[in-house]
Amino acid sequence: MVNRWIKKQLIFAVVIIGHLQFWGCSYFKIMDYPTPILLEAEDHITMRYVYDVVTVLAAVKVIEGNPTAYRFSIYRRDALASPIFEKIFFPEDSIKLILPTDSFSRDYIGNLAVLTPLGGDFQRVETPFSVEGSGIVRLPVIEVRKRPYVLTGRVLRKSDLLPIEDATVIIADSLDTIRTSQTDSLGFFRFELFTDVGERNDLKLTVSTDGYFSDWKSAIGFNGQKKMDLGIYLGPSKELLSAGALYRVTRDLTPFRTGPENGAPIQFLLSKGDLFVVSKVAGDRLYGFVEISGEASDSTQRVEGWVLRQYLEILP
Repeated sequence: MVNRWIKKQLIFAVVIIGHLQFWGCSYFKIMDYPTPILLEAEDHITMRYVYDVVTVLAAVKVIEGNPTAYRFSIYRRDALASPIFEKIFFPEDSIKLILPTDSFSRDYIGNLAVLTPLGGDFQRVETPFSVEGSGIVRLPVIEVRKRPYVLTGRVLRKSDLLPIEDATVIIADSLDTIRTSQTDSLGFFRFELFTDVGERNDLKLTVSTDGYFSDWKSAIGFNGQKKMDLGIYLGPSKELLSAGALYRVTRDLTPFRTGPENGAPIQFLLSKGDLFVVSKVAGDRLYGFVEISGEASDSTQRVEGWVLRQYLEILP
């Protein structure tokens, strides 16, 4: 009888303990603390993730103008649609950026730094560069200038409008030659002139073919515009080639007179390479006409006069 009572008490105790364990765990709650509790630690914990990085440094030199800011961008040259880095810098800022090495192209000059000055009519400057691995890349000094004046043109033969290749094109002022170029296979030439040249009013353009055709000379001026395009036509017109016996002037400063006598007035001086169509001969003097060309292909004027034979050679 006693043993049976003890067994009932044990069963009851087990049930009560199980009940308390179940409901106690159900209501178990983690304590919240307003601030972290650091045990035997410093007041601050710092974690650093280390990557292979490239540091790009750029210096800016203002040649003309006063930009208010710069937009500095870095591109991969195989993905120019969007920059891998872009930021606005002010003139007093140091241009420095740090990017993971994997951001850059490893191709030779496979990356492009672009500086766009803001606050005026400035030229955008592009600088290609290479990245071989982590480290420091120092770009060449970036010079800031105003957008240049651009002079382009095409040199053609007047008779058939074919391009003249390797013609010498010279821009000069009243004192000296400023720039020289050669025409390409299509007769094109191009100059970029910075502000100190493009705004001058004493510029002259000369196109020469080493005596094959008469030199073309003209004053040029941009008149406040940033671009100028010229069409230049050299040589005789188609009509001149079929007008008669064709001679070429062999000496610069050859007198072109109104009459055959030595004292006849000089209309102007011919240059070496000028073409002269002969229609009458009087001893050692030849009578005929030359063409004075304008800027357009159909802008010509015929002027008649006399030239000494010794200054001419007949063309086959």
